Amino acid sequence: MQQFSPARLDAIRAAAAREIEAHHLPGVMVGVATADGPVYSEAFGLSEIETGTPNDINRRHRIASVTKTMVGLCVMALVDEGRLALDDSVAALLPELAFDGPGDRVTIRHLLTHTSGIGEAATLAALADAVDPARPPGARPREFTEMYPDGIVIEAEPGTKWAYCNIGFGLLGEILQRLERDTLDGIMRRRIFAPLGMDASDALDAADERLNTPYHRPPTPDEVELLARAGRPPKPEPTVDGHNIRGSLVAEFNKAMLGAGGVQSTLADMLKYGSALLRDGGGIVRPATLSSMLAPHWCPDERLASRGLAFGRTPGYRTPAAGHSGAYFGGWNTSFMLFPELGLATVIFMNIMHDAPAPIFTRIIRAIAGRPAPQLTLSAPAASIIAAAPGVYEASPGALTNFRTSLRAGRVQISARDGGLVLHARRGAWKGGAALMFAGGDDPAFLAATTEGAEPAYIALQRDHAGAIDALRFDDLIEMRRTTAVAPWITEE
Repeated sequence: MQQFSPARLDAIRAAAAREIEAHHLPGVMVGVATADGPVYSEAFGLSEIETGTPNDINRRHRIASVTKTMVGLCVMALVDEGRLALDDSVAALLPELAFDGPGDRVTIRHLLTHTSGIGEAATLAALADAVDPARPPGARPREFTEMYPDGIVIEAEPGTKWAYCNIGFGLLGEILQRLERDTLDGIMRRRIFAPLGMDASDALDAADERLNTPYHRPPTPDEVELLARAGRPPKPEPTVDGHNIRGSLVAEFNKAMLGAGGVQSTLADMLKYGSALLRDGGGIVRPATLSSMLAPHWCPDERLASRGLAFGRTPGYRTPAAGHSGAYFGGWNTSFMLFPELGLATVIFMNIMHDAPAPIFTRIIRAIAGRPAPQLTLSAPAASIIAAAPGVYEASPGALTNFRTSLRAGRVQISARDGGLVLHARRGAWKGGAALMFAGGDDPAFLAATTEGAEPAYIALQRDHAGAIDALRFDDLIEMRRTTAVAPWITEE
């Protein structure tokens, strides 16, 4: 803790308190490590709202998809040992799997980068169950052989489309277990937890009395609509304080899917993990291997977010970072980030599944780093962009690979209005419209979507060979192409 001045500590505490109050969060835990070890950890708010129990840094937390970074490290350790290669065929490693589409071309690299062409569920028929937060635990298959009775649909040619894919890391977990002849927990215990002294961590995702109390919010109108369309209308749940609904541990990532998000850990253990990665991997993998994992492997536009191997990447025009977030139905959010330039690893736990955790994490991380929000100079788009950009844009076909895009935005429309541009989305933050502003730099087609009270979101318009704008990319790796479809849900003023 000696690396932080009293003023910096006050800033971190003030940031956590502001976020708890502004967003009615139950509790937040914040931790920071350097390559030499943990330097700060503190809990804020409540572990249990109903009893007023203070939050406690010793409580365990479901880190959800941050697990994927650990699975990736175990996979790459096998690559280091010559027992696996990034271009190995998944179909050859899991020969009993049936694929609907070019499954013979899916590789380990594709799974690590979410570019396999597999989407939110194995098939369209399985999608409703996959996204239903109220699905009873007993209905979920436990063994790998039970998981895909109807095969796995490949919606896009592997390596051509990015779509976040929990199934991919479930498959990686199964491959690890077969090659290592051990459970995923045993593999992680031997390769990560025991060497780093992470004694309070496991990859079992089982009920535990040390687990922090989870909470969540009522579904948003967009979520209600999608669940109703899927035949899974949500049931009303009472809040405990007017904002938060008490959750419970549901085996979302079952035995066959623990690789997608099955680790439970503590703040102290995750700081040991972050510190090890700042030490060139801490012996889990070779230093050059970790560097490769943090380098861009799917990067359509270097100004926007990109993906390494099992790690997400923040672009260089901001503070360069690599890491992962995690969220669970029922009630946990996690942020795990590495900032090599700053020599820091940050861990933030919230015992709630919040529908927009990223801005909360960002503001707390800025307090940790002592860096205020960037003062952007935004201006009206160039007249040529105002003339060329209007139109409707949508993702390439694929109900499974587009599910998250449909939930967060859906089809979007850019309109010229009052001498500028306005972006409307079918769902999400831009449903009511967002002004599109020139974000600066040499490219007039690099824009920022701005809404009151929210930070700008960057958008890169793209041109075809003739110079016409025919597509756009959002900062969360979504690509949409201009279409002749219409957007009847937009009400022009």
